[in-house]
Amino acid sequence: MITIQVLQVPAVVPEAYWDLFLSSVSEERRAQAARFIHQADAYRSVLGEVLTRVTLSELTGLPRKELSFSRNAYGKPCLVANPKIAFNVSHSGDWIALISGGTAELGVDVEKIAPIDLQIAERFFSTQENAYLAEQPAEQQVTTFYRLWTLKESYIKAIGTGLSLPLDSFAILPSEGSEGNKVGDDLQWRCTQTGHTELTGQLEQGEPSLDSSDVFRLTDRYDGANAGNIDAAHRNALQVASDAGGMLDAGNVIGAGDTRELTQWRTASSQNTRIMHHRFYSQPLDAQHMLAACAAKGELPKKPEIVTLDQIYTKLM
Repeated sequence: MITIQVLQVPAVVPEAYWDLFLSSVSEERRAQAARFIHQADAYRSVLGEVLTRVTLSELTGLPRKELSFSRNAYGKPCLVANPKIAFNVSHSGDWIALISGGTAELGVDVEKIAPIDLQIAERFFSTQENAYLAEQPAEQQVTTFYRLWTLKESYIKAIGTGLSLPLDSFAILPSEGSEGNKVGDDLQWRCTQTGHTELTGQLEQGEPSLDSSDVFRLTDRYDGANAGNIDAAHRNALQVASDAGGMLDAGNVIGAGDTRELTQWRTASSQNTRIMHHRFYSQPLDAQHMLAACAAKGELPKKPEIVTLDQIYTKLM
């Protein structure tokens, strides 16, 4: 079972607690904590490892202090003794988040919401995501930016490639019909990945899709009588591509008037955009922090488990 745990970092950690927490992490972590100028940074770093050790010890049955960590070529952490145990940790502002459990890759990201120049989205978001952001009411655009940003971060952390995978090479957007099919108070999300099969080719993925330019070329209206010639996978992928790209209205999925074959579609679908099967979670933790999580397989929880400092201290004693 996949769990998402969140721990709120206090302004001051009691000295007895802090001494125990420091003794529970690696020597490298203690040295890193000593170098931080701001104590809040040391708290987040140490408590992130403490929460990870406590949780993974319970998952594996190994003593906390015997857990040893390594990183892949892109910096994603894993357990040396059991690299198949999936987990991921993030911290920002007042919160630490840990995702663990299940049998497939996991990613999590938490970000403190702060004023930001939204033009940065033009550098890092896909065309479809920028269009979605621009459609939001002005008062919701900063929150929407952080929602998309954390979703994207959770995805690249799950697949373990870091920023080697360009952030504008994939789009994470509300899935078809999600306004009427919500998880908790939130939308359901879908990811479409364009290119970079050298990084994502081994991932769990679904039927091919199209990039936005192909959607424009291939949907300038197919005759309703010829719609039956389109197999179900291509029909579904074309619908998904239109959803992700925001290019088509409901009546334009298979329109009327053009009877050309879908050769161009099949070429594009095999080379360009793929619909990823990853599941996503996105919710604000509070008015100032956004949380997102991603799982390659399995069901994500509907809400995170709140862990307290006292609970962590008690488990360490």
